[in-house]
Amino acid sequence: MSIRHESSAGLAARAAALSLALLAPAAAQEGRGPSVPEDPVVVTVNGSAIRQSEVVARLWKLHGPATVQDLVDEQLLGQAASELKLKADAKEIDRRLQALKREFRDEEAFLARLKRVGSSPEEVKRQLGEQIVREDLVLRRKGITVGEAEIKGYFDKNKASLATPEQARLRYILLRTEQEARDALTALRAGADFAKLAAAKSLDPSKDKGGDLGFISRGKLQPEIENLAFSLKPGEADLLGASGGWHLLQMVETKASLAADFKKVKDEVRQTLLSTKIAEAFPSFLQELREKAKIEPRMTGLR
Repeated sequence: MSIRHESSAGLAARAAALSLALLAPAAAQEGRGPSVPEDPVVVTVNGSAIRQSEVVARLWKLHGPATVQDLVDEQLLGQAASELKLKADAKEIDRRLQALKREFRDEEAFLARLKRVGSSPEEVKRQLGEQIVREDLVLRRKGITVGEAEIKGYFDKNKASLATPEQARLRYILLRTEQEARDALTALRAGADFAKLAAAKSLDPSKDKGGDLGFISRGKLQPEIENLAFSLKPGEADLLGASGGWHLLQMVETKASLAADFKKVKDEVRQTLLSTKIAEAFPSFLQELREKAKIEPRMTGLR
């Protein structure tokens, strides 16, 4: 089931990684065994060769300068953080990781997304750690603070978005065809056990949990699926043909929306305001680091 949840820097990083991968075979053979051509052929097209130098030159032209700038900025930020001996707090890393996971239906959906983008929980934790250190760096160097009046003012203006939305605990079966879906619905209404039916018929990973999706807030599902889910009463089931196949849903129970409580969301609001101020101050802070640094290009053509 779809649940809602790359930048130039990402493209540049991939380009740099690719160029290194292309260079790796020659480096691996250096000083060992038969010599490797200085400019090996990467691929041939109807007998015409495309050489490593052509690929690297194209990558450099498209992404090289931006990649170098990214690496320079990373060095500057790392050096500045080292001067202050800043390190990411493990508890804060875990807090942010758990918050990120809550954007997904369950642990399996989170891990599946990481796998699709070629990442891992360890890599996410590393990136979160870097993010925390950089935020702390800007916070300290720019003297950023958030006052009580700011927090209360933000709360008063954003009570609706800070409220806990209505939630529904759902059971779910994904089927390929309408006939399969209608047969499953008929079986349920005749008294079939939902968990056993999900385990036997569903195409969704939730089949391993008997189709139980747990509590899901409004705004997390495809609109048409959400409309069906929240229209059901506890114990009721119905189906819908939408993207991905036929979706059979059963409502287990609901939780009404709750108004925002200032004491409970105060820390969350403070962090939101701090994050906003840090993001606004970051570009100018980074420019200050660049202007104070001694950066010496060592390659002809580097801009």
